[in-house]
Amino acid sequence: MKKIILFLLPVLLIYSFKPIDKPKYIINHIVLDGKRTVLNFNIINENLKITPDKKLEYFWYGNAHLNSNFGGYSGYLLHGSFKEFDETGHLLSDGNYSFGLKDGNWRYWDKTGKLTGEEQWRKGWLKKKYLYENTTVIVEKYKKNKLNGKRITLDNNKMKKAEKYKNGIMLNEKTPSK
Repeated sequence: MKKIILFLLPVLLIYSFKPIDKPKYIINHIVLDGKRTVLNFNIINENLKITPDKKLEYFWYGNAHLNSNFGGYSGYLLHGSFKEFDETGHLLSDGNYSFGLKDGNWRYWDKTGKLTGEEQWRKGWLKKKYLYENTTVIVEKYKKNKLNGKRITLDNNKMKKAEKYKNGIMLNEKTPSK
């Protein structure tokens, strides 16, 4: 029994360790220090064979600038974390890119640090947006980057207005009676 255990132990140890996977893409970290803002982001430092969707906005880095185009790009696609700071170091925006497209949750602040908006993205498609101003909150739903569904305005957590949209066109508006 001891001989079997001594034989199996090295075999199990050898096969239990997986090789470390290499990253699929070479990622470079970029910091652009402009006159009014500092951008902190990652790019895929490889030529990718991506067929861009004409309806989506792609964000890319080229000629020492952050650029964007609908349906195309001509540089290195942004990929991963993105942060924008003002000249005093206050965070202005925070989000994520996936192969040049906005993806996941994005947040926006003013220069005083007050949260002014949030967005939910999925592979370049805006799904939901929240806008904050004083005691007012606006909630918007999107489909294919157009208002689609309800757009609700709340003031002090009470509904002030509700609008219904389809493909970016308002169908009706409701204002609660007092």
